[in-house]
Amino acid sequence: MSFQDVGKGWFYIFEKSKETYEFGKLKKFLNLVNFMMQDTVLNLCKDSVSEFVAFMLNYIPDHTEIISTASVINTFPKREGESEEPESEEEESPHLLPKDDDLAEVAQTKKWLAEMFKKDKNPEPLYILDLILKPNSLIPIFSTSPALIVSSVKDLFEDGVKCL
Repeated sequence: MSFQDVGKGWFYIFEKSKETYEFGKLKKFLNLVNFMMQDTVLNLCKDSVSEFVAFMLNYIPDHTEIISTASVINTFPKREGESEEPESEEEESPHLLPKDDDLAEVAQTKKWLAEMFKKDKNPEPLYILDLILKPNSLIPIFSTSPALIVSSVKDLFEDGVKCL
């Protein structure tokens, strides 16, 4: 939009001569914008992968104590930035505040999210893996195939990459 009123010259949009376009500043500017967009997508992808890895690592316990077949205690590492004191609620920007009729629903949703993602709470398991002994069988089997668990996590990651 900024270049639409520019007359003939270096940034002329309606240039019909390919040779003039090749040597003009408009092509160099558009290449620069293209590289900036590619760099931004690359950085977003790297950040997203880092967040995904950190998310998955939250589900790996530091220590597992097996008390019995029905009782297992997992000890998870303290998460980064976790402190003993409760955090104060972040201030919201005035332009992001919800409408009055939405306040009750937003407050309820915030409360639910805060409860689900409390920092002092151990994470809920992503998969449940039990040993099952089928009738007339001497060898127990897993309730969910370990290979299926690995492949589903890999598929999730690959689907994210495909979206980009």
